[in-house]
Amino acid sequence: MNNNNSQGVNGTIQKKTVKGMFWTGLEMLGRQGATFVIQIFLARLLLPEDFGLIGMLTIFISLSNVLIDVGFQTWLLHEKEPTEEEFSTVFFFNLGIAILLYGLLFFYAPAVSRFYGRPILAPMLRVLGISLIMNAFALVQRTQLTIKLNFKIQTVITAYAICLSGATAILCAYLGLGVWSLVLQQVLNTTISSLLTVFMNRWVPVWKFQVSSFKKMFGYSWKLVASTMLDTAYNNLNSILIGRFFSAASLGYFSNAQKMQDVIPRSLSGAVQKVSFPVLSRYKEDKKILSTAFSRILKLVSFVAIPVSFGLSGTGTEIFQLVFGEKWLTAVPYFKIMALTASCYPIHVLNLNLLQIVGRTDRFLALELVKKAIGLVTTLITLFIFRSVMALVILDFFMNFITLYINGFYTEEIIGYSLVQQMKDLIRVFFSGGLMLLVISIVGFILPYGPIISLLVKIVIGCCVYLGSSYLLNREEMKRFIEIIQWLMRRKQKKE
Repeated sequence: MNNNNSQGVNGTIQKKTVKGMFWTGLEMLGRQGATFVIQIFLARLLLPEDFGLIGMLTIFISLSNVLIDVGFQTWLLHEKEPTEEEFSTVFFFNLGIAILLYGLLFFYAPAVSRFYGRPILAPMLRVLGISLIMNAFALVQRTQLTIKLNFKIQTVITAYAICLSGATAILCAYLGLGVWSLVLQQVLNTTISSLLTVFMNRWVPVWKFQVSSFKKMFGYSWKLVASTMLDTAYNNLNSILIGRFFSAASLGYFSNAQKMQDVIPRSLSGAVQKVSFPVLSRYKEDKKILSTAFSRILKLVSFVAIPVSFGLSGTGTEIFQLVFGEKWLTAVPYFKIMALTASCYPIHVLNLNLLQIVGRTDRFLALELVKKAIGLVTTLITLFIFRSVMALVILDFFMNFITLYINGFYTEEIIGYSLVQQMKDLIRVFFSGGLMLLVISIVGFILPYGPIISLLVKIVIGCCVYLGSSYLLNREEMKRFIEIIQWLMRRKQKKE
């Protein structure tokens, strides 16, 4: 490949990625941002115990949604041109499994409430389960929009769903409905989102279930769904243990710290996963281009994600004081450590996406088994020895580095871009982010002002430190970032 062609491919990759990242990032940031604003009102109207109760049930809904999908959406994205029969087969399977799982949740809800020792959980789970059927109804339509790289419509749908469900939840909380405000919010959010997706992407399934297609999809997906189930169960392990062995309030503090930390880092990671998969899949036949695209996306996303995560950690106290008030300050230490852990999320996502792109779901499952086995053993030992929520949060921070190594294990073999090389490419970004965190932490000790002024000063100083050090140490990536901002502004001006 000559230099001009290489530059052309790089430019195409960058534009496709940036355009997709813009709308997907806007969708996820909008979703998390709107959820964040709604969370402010709900946190002031409700008690930490209410958030703890809803957190106890999260794993059951999350695992059910994984089983409903069964990885078929990933298979549809992986295929170049899925047929109508394949779309329809996935649709009817999703819907059938959703109805079956709702029946199981309805029947076993009393057992869940006995496990936690909270009778109210049974009716809560039965109502929350309705969201499973509504979600299954629109899974294929969402996948079709993603295949078309039509993220703009998904952004609009997400905005409507969150705002309407959130406003309803705030009203219910104000009227004194307590934890049921949170239940209603989740069910309405899924219902509105699904109905709007079906309306905006007017696709009608053919009345046919193709067994041969199902077998082909299941052969690709079963390892993927097994690994996703493991990941979901493991990610909710702390919530289960805290809900079982500590108070509902403790789980409420933990859950809200996690939700706050999710606002930006998880949104960026979600955008990376959603956009990088279809973009990189187009170049899966050429390892050289795939490696170039992978490296470009990794550097671009990390240049933003790392300072954001470090910045959130450094401003955690002020954020919680302003947003939730004094009654939530117990969650601040959890939040600060979680934010640092989140700085590596995009690296995890890209390395795991690569295995799915090249069709190695067997290796994906193998990595998940290793990670979860290590994580489960260390979590149980930590809980037994320390019996502390903070100990579990700190363990997650250190486990992050172990899982990072495991996730990047096969990347060098696939595209010749090892985890060591990835870290070398990102070391200057981590250094700039760490320097920023150190400076704003010192500023926080020195400043005698209240949370508003302290937060504003930290943001200004933090931005100056990060951009200044990036200009000195990471000028090339900073230049690319500025070029992307200019490109987005030119696109906006053309539309106007």
